[in-house]
This record gives sequence, C-alpha cells and structure tokens, in this order.
Amino acid sequence: MNKKYNLDFLKISDFLKRENAIFKIPVYQRNYSWNKQVNTLLNDIYDSTLDSGFFIGVIFCSEGKNEEILIVDGQQRLVTISIILSTILKILDRNLKEEAKNETEENKSKTKLLMEDIEECIFKNQKIKNKLKLQTYKDKNILGKVLDKDYSPKNLSNDEKKHKLVDSSKKINDFFKDKDTSDIIEFAKKLLKTNLVCLNLSEFEVNRNELFEAFNSKNEPLKNFDLITNLIFMKIENEELQEKIYREEWENQFQDENGEVSEKFLRDFISMKTLNKAVDKGYDIYERFKNMISKFEAKNNEKLIDEIKKLIREMKKFYEIYNFIKTDSRIKKTYGKLDIDEQRLFEYKFLGVDSADSFIMYLIDRLIDKKLIPGHFDLLIKHITNYLYKKKIMGPTAQNRILFIEILKKCKEEENNEKNNRNWIFDIFTSTIKNHTDKGDNFRNNTNKEFMDSVKIGFKKHEDSKLFFVLLNDNLKTGFKPKTIDEFKNITVEHIVPQAFKKIPEWTELMASEKDTFNLNKISNLTILSEPENSKTGSKIFDKKMKIIPTSIFKINLEMASYKNISDLDEKWFKYLKERYSKTISEIT
Repeated sequence: MNKKYNLDFLKISDFLKRENAIFKIPVYQRNYSWNKQVNTLLNDIYDSTLDSGFFIGVIFCSEGKNEEILIVDGQQRLVTISIILSTILKILDRNLKEEAKNETEENKSKTKLLMEDIEECIFKNQKIKNKLKLQTYKDKNILGKVLDKDYSPKNLSNDEKKHKLVDSSKKINDFFKDKDTSDIIEFAKKLLKTNLVCLNLSEFEVNRNELFEAFNSKNEPLKNFDLITNLIFMKIENEELQEKIYREEWENQFQDENGEVSEKFLRDFISMKTLNKAVDKGYDIYERFKNMISKFEAKNNEKLIDEIKKLIREMKKFYEIYNFIKTDSRIKKTYGKLDIDEQRLFEYKFLGVDSADSFIMYLIDRLIDKKLIPGHFDLLIKHITNYLYKKKIMGPTAQNRILFIEILKKCKEEENNEKNNRNWIFDIFTSTIKNHTDKGDNFRNNTNKEFMDSVKIGFKKHEDSKLFFVLLNDNLKTGFKPKTIDEFKNITVEHIVPQAFKKIPEWTELMASEKDTFNLNKISNLTILSEPENSKTGSKIFDKKMKIIPTSIFKINLEMASYKNISDLDEKWFKYLKERYSKTISEIT
C-alpha cells in the first residue's frame, strides 16, 4: 500500500502483483454474491480495445495486519477477476500442451510469459497461497478449489455446487468455451491492462460504517443482515478480536437450510426489542437496529465487547425461539422442557400468518425463564389463534402486527409490577382488544353477524374451510402428539356431502331448504383427512366413507365412528357440528 499517497491510478495487474500483498475481505463484508454482473464484466472487457484504458472503478482499501490489504469495497470485482484469470490460466495451459506441435517457439514463449504474469496476480509464493483471503471458511475453501489448476465441479459436494463462486466459475468457463486461443490471449491482455483507482482509507478520518453503506448500495442493494453484520463488527476496532467474535459467535448463524437469513426474523426481533410498530420495510429494519445499538460504548473496551456478545447471544436465543414458532425445529435442551400443548402452537403455525410472532417470541422467552406457566401460554396461544383466524377470513392480517406490538409494549411496562395477578398478560390481551372494539377501529372484535356474513358457502378459498375445521376440532386423538407442522398442513378437507350432491338422490334428501341451514350444512359437512385418506374416500357412499373417516388423527372425526346410517348423519352429526360451530364462533368473536 502506498503510504505516501492515498490515491493510486493503476492497472489491475500492478494492483494484484503488489509485493507480498494478501487481499483480505473483512468479516463484516457481505459474502460473494455476483450473478448477472459476471457476464456484464466479461462482455465489457471483451468489447474493449487493448489500448482503450478500460476503467473498472474504484477499489477502497485500508491497511491490515501483516501487510494485508483490507478490501472495504471492491470484493465482488476482485474475486470475479481472480476466477477469470484462473480460468484463462487453465485453458492456456491445456491448449499449450495440446497445440504444442503446431505453435512456434516464439508463440509458446509469449504464452508462458503471459501465464506467469497471471500466476503472479492470483497466487503468492509460487501457488502456495491464494492472494485473495475471503471472510468465511466455506468461501475461502471453495475459492481455493475453484482457483486450483486441477479444479473440476465433479469433485464438489452438492452443497458446494450451489455456491455463487462455483456458479460464476461456470459462467466464465461457458464464456470462453467457443473462443480460440488467440481470442483468449487477447482477452487476458485487455484484462491485465484494465485500469482502476485504489483509494487508501487508512489516512482518512472517516466513518467506515457510513462508507460501507454508501459503497455497497451502488449496484446490488445490500440485505439488512449484511448491513447489521457490518454495523456490529465495525464497532470492534481490534482486528483479531473482531475475527474471534465473528468466528465464535456470528458466522453461519441465523441461516436457514438454504443459507438465507430471514428478514422477518430480523423484523420481529427488532420489533420486540424496540416496541416499534413501524418496522415493516427493509429500510426500517436496519435503521431501527442501528438506533437500538447506538448507545453501545464507542471505544474498544471490555464493556463494548460485553455488550456486543450479549446482543449476539440474545439474537441467537430468539432465533431458536423464532424457528420453534415458524418451523418444526425444537428448542434446545439447555433452555429446559417447555411442557406446553404443542397442538395450540401448531394451529397458530397452520394459519400461516406472522402478525403475532414478536409477541409469541416474548411469551416463549418468559416461558423459558419460568416467568410464565405452560397453561397460561396455551390459553394465550388459543385466543391469539382464534382472533387471527377471524381476521384471516374477514380480510388481510398484516396490520394486526401493530395490535400485537401494542399488547407487547403494555406487557413490557407491567412485567415487573409485583401487584400483577397470575393472568396479567391475558388480562392485557383481552382488555386491549376490548378497548379497540369499543372504539370500533380496525382491531375490534367483529360481531357474530359480521363474521357469519363473511363465511360463504365453502368459504372464499378452500384453504379457509380447512382452517375453520381445524379450529372446530376439540383436540387430537388421545396420545397423539404432532411432530411436524406437515401433519397439519398436509391434511385435506373431505366433503361428506359430495359437492355435486344434487345428482345423488340419497344426499339431496338430507339438505334443508332454508338458506341458513343449507349454508351451515354445506360448511359443516366437512371433515379432516390426510391426503391418502381423502383419495380413498373420493365420492364413495356413506357406509364406505365411514370406514375411512374414523382413522383420522383428529378427535372430531371420532364423533362419526358410531354412526351407522345416513339418518345418524342428519340427526347427530349436524347437531354436533352446529354445537361446535356455535361454540367456536363465540370464542372467535
């Protein structure tokens, strides 16, 4: 790094061949993510002329330890260029061997010199070490494989084959596939002569976090998790400590099986922490997080490190809780046995809404800390589910996040009040909804008539009838405990009365003439089955259906086990369902 001058205008080859240089990507940088930009860069270089002075942009650097050059902005370009040069090197090496007999000694000598030039750009100490040092072990390992002279995608694991570095390597190989050796040599010369500006930030008094935000928002927008990672780790000035905390506490956390970080988790965690109702847009998520940690100690001292570690561990705990709410994952044993009625939570998951996620995360945290008993948690989940079910049938549920943040805020204000009774959270929940009902606003509890008016024959969507029938169910069969959300999601609704019942006399006789009764019968003549069970029942007549339906996991279907004929269905099943229907309606509304 030129310490005398803060600004260098260089060819890419001169930049990469700096003596003893290792180009390091700081841990707070986002991972390699280029896609269509790879082909854009290839075409731009290919279409340029050898003496055009093609300009690749500004690379922002700072000085690291052991002569390392930290790349503050420019990672995507430098990594892609390294893969391009490596690909060219392999092609030229292969072609040189295959075409040796047809080439003059002069041409072979020139090609070898070009290859040596390329090697100096990519490798340090005669291929012992790559000059580029990526921030994660996985990326570093995959880049090493891609740059290796014996690289073959066949030797990669299925997980590695999905990596962006591998995808870029394939794009680059495809680009050169149909080009002859002279074109590839010409391309290599153009690339090595490509110009860039290197700006050394080490001597500047600048806010690196603001620079990071500005630089990385020019092309592909940064994800909130990238911005948050940068924000946290730029607060740690000691590079070794920064890396240590990143490796031990942060790396590979908060990712799903596809390596993606849930924006909704970040949103719900920040909403829960800040009690802010407006954290909905991507911009809000980062800005609220930045505001949340703005009070951290600015200096690199023990208090700052403790605050950062505490925040990360809290995020990890709530990510466990979030996954427990949204997926089939379990809470770690270190948090203790929750001993809750998981069917209630499965019913919330089954709704497919996220309005109450922040509030439920708070409840489970209290459950883990023994500040909420399982029975009260089950009661709260039941009423949350009932309230949201009605809202889902009657209209969009997104705005209900505002209601549950309001409830959460009141709970936070009262959680240390020693005068609270055992049901204080439930009291806050019900009183808040009652208050909105009295006001008549969007969060009010709708009347039975309003709800009934929204319930059309078969509902507006088939999925809604499935939701409603799960809600009608008293419980699962004795001894049955759901293990996966799929045990709810994969169920289907079987019409005991065929949808084309008018064509079948035995069913036509059962249908009442009054409109309300007809509608209710149409809705309630449903039961819940697994997909295979539903396929078996089809349009079979009553007695054959009755041999299949009682095998369902749902307790409500056991009611039908004793029915021997159609008259039982008419007299008993309808009566039973009407009672369950009325009870459920009263709970919901």
